[in-house]
Amino acid sequence: MEDKGYVYQPEFEVFNERYFTKDAPSGQRLVSIHVMDKNDPKAMDRISFREYLKTHPEDRDAYSKAKREAYEAGVDRAEYPKRKHAVLDTILDRARKWASEQ
Repeated sequence: MEDKGYVYQPEFEVFNERYFTKDAPSGQRLVSIHVMDKNDPKAMDRISFREYLKTHPEDRDAYSKAKREAYEAGVDRAEYPKRKHAVLDTILDRARKWASEQ
């Protein structure tokens, strides 16, 4: 990943999850990638969340809005996830339920 311009962010490593980013020259975050073992229970949550957002535009837009508002508030990268946490948890619960019904 690093040979493709992604930067490993060890300070955000949680358990067996690895976090890579790619920023524009301006510093704007372009890409965030979380890499985890396919057997990690969180992996299925992430996949379910992604697939759910593809088919539920109202929640996709709500999550996008929460992310945008957190970013525009100018908070640091440690505070950013906290700002979107409530919306994320609500949508993730819906995504889990949706995935179990598929």
